[in-house]
Amino acid sequence: MKTNIIILNRVPLSRSPYHEWLDLDAHDLYLLTDAGTADDLGPARAAYAEIHEFEHYVHNANVELCARALGQRIAVEAIVAYSEVDQIRAARCRQALGVPGQDLVSALAFRDKLDMRDRCRAAGLAGPAYARIDDVGDLREFIDANGYPVVVKPRLSTASRSVMRLDDDADLARFLVRGLYTDIDVGPPAMVEAFVEGDLYAVDLLLAGGEVVFFEALRYVNTCLDYSSRACKSVGLAQVPADHPDVARLDRFCRELLRHFPHPGHGGFHIEAFVGPHEVVLCEAASRSGGAGVPQLIERSAGFNPDRATVQLQASHGRDRSWLGASPGSERAYGFLLLAPGDVAGGWQTPARSELEFIVDYEPAAAPCGAIDDVAKFAAFAMVEGESIGAMQTHLEQLERWFHGDRSGDRHE
Repeated sequence: MKTNIIILNRVPLSRSPYHEWLDLDAHDLYLLTDAGTADDLGPARAAYAEIHEFEHYVHNANVELCARALGQRIAVEAIVAYSEVDQIRAARCRQALGVPGQDLVSALAFRDKLDMRDRCRAAGLAGPAYARIDDVGDLREFIDANGYPVVVKPRLSTASRSVMRLDDDADLARFLVRGLYTDIDVGPPAMVEAFVEGDLYAVDLLLAGGEVVFFEALRYVNTCLDYSSRACKSVGLAQVPADHPDVARLDRFCRELLRHFPHPGHGGFHIEAFVGPHEVVLCEAASRSGGAGVPQLIERSAGFNPDRATVQLQASHGRDRSWLGASPGSERAYGFLLLAPGDVAGGWQTPARSELEFIVDYEPAAAPCGAIDDVAKFAAFAMVEGESIGAMQTHLEQLERWFHGDRSGDRHE
């Protein structure tokens, strides 16, 4: 007898073909998705028992209402939701319908940045000074006590949206004009913390049966904060040598963090942390695989798609490990960049196609890129490969020069 699975989805089905990722002989799939994401399904629409599409999906509470209504008329085995914007509402639906999986306490621990900091402090993990912000007085008091620079961030944001570094009182004054309150006296849940120095890494892990079955540490090329403030022209991630000393430190830190954070014991996790000379400090943690080009990078390097693995683990409650070791990995090294637009007024245009042999994936943005204020906005995505970590890093530098106008060389490895 088939079991029923509810899927919450915000990305095009070409990127998340659940009908290919999950066993249709074992499951009936009920898809709740952003409007337009299923437009190209064609005959594959028949693979889904039902498809419900929603305008303004990210903010539309009808998604949750629909899932709850489905759970009243069908027996639900699992609720699959690997996108960050779906974590909390999926947890609420599981709780309402009595479906196992990530619960609300766990979802909040990996979405609410203040909760993350509180849990790290309770676990004895290193971290910066921080505070909740309810009004401008809280922010001023924190700065007076800790000094500049500080970082102000919404507690539930994604893609570094509305994250601001304040270096002095002039920055504070500019930020307060529109940055703290959405209404006269009301602001989104926010926090402030001291700025952390150190190299920034992103670690992707997969858990099954409470065990870490996959671990990949990637180093940031620039940072999301620098990119959104236009202090650099790109942001991305690149592989590092497995024997780099920072990797062992990150491994210990992430395992200790997961030991103290609530989670169902399976699925994908994305942990970002600063590594300094004396300590590892959490930037943020998410109970999902990394975004941007992380799935493509891991698929090339390790031989499997971490989003697919997360979906299969959620659908099977951690039992399905068929994805692990299903394909051989690569001995080459990979890195990717999200590239900001150049000087359009000066005649710069987004290259329509890749001209460099070491670029293995190149995708111009579907729509013209306007102002850059978060990492979800970019002119193009590009991934490079190299026969070594050093060669790959050189290729990333050559990629940025080429993209922003230097078409003169560096076409070969």
